[in-house]
Amino acid sequence: IENYHLEAEGNVLHVGAFPVLWLPDFVGDSAQRRPFSYVEDVRLSRSRQFGYEFGVTIGDDIEDGEGRRWGHWSVPLDWYSKRGPGAGVDLVYGGPDRGYRGTLRTRYQRDHGEDRFFGEPGTKNRGRISWTHRHLLPWEVQIDLELQLFSDRGYYPTWFEDQDKGEKPP
Repeated sequence: IENYHLEAEGNVLHVGAFPVLWLPDFVGDSAQRRPFSYVEDVRLSRSRQFGYEFGVTIGDDIEDGEGRRWGHWSVPLDWYSKRGPGAGVDLVYGGPDRGYRGTLRTRYQRDHGEDRFFGEPGTKNRGRISWTHRHLLPWEVQIDLELQLFSDRGYYPTWFEDQDKGEKPP
C-alpha cells in the first residue's frame, strides 16, 4: 500500500447552528504513526435519561525518557441529546516497580437536563475531579491520598451510577 496523507481539521458537530461537540484535528502520514491509533473507542447509544449519546475517546501511553511506559492519558468527548456536551481528561500513572501509582479522572458536563432522583440541578455546569495516589515509602510505610470534588450532590450518582453503586463512597 502506498503512503497516504490524512487531514481532518475543524471537526465540529452542530445541531442546527449550535456547535455541540468538538472533535480533535488529525494530521498524519501512513509512513509515520497512524493518526487514528489515538482513537480508543467510539460510542453510540440511547437511554431514557440522557437521550442519544455520541462519544469518542482519544488517548495514548506516556513513556519516560528511556522508552518505558509511565502512564496512560485519555480524553473522552461526549454529546447527549437530552443533556448536552461533556468532556474530561483521565490519567493513570506509575506502577509497582516505580513505588507509586495513581489515577486522575475529570469530567465537565454542560447539563441541560433533570436528574431522575435529584431533580433539576442548581447549575448547568457540572463535573468532578477525582484523584487517588498511593506512594510506597521505606520501612514498609504506605501513604494513600484521595481527593474527590463534585459540582453538586446529584452529579456522581446520576452520571456515574455504576461507580456510585459498585465502589466505595467518595
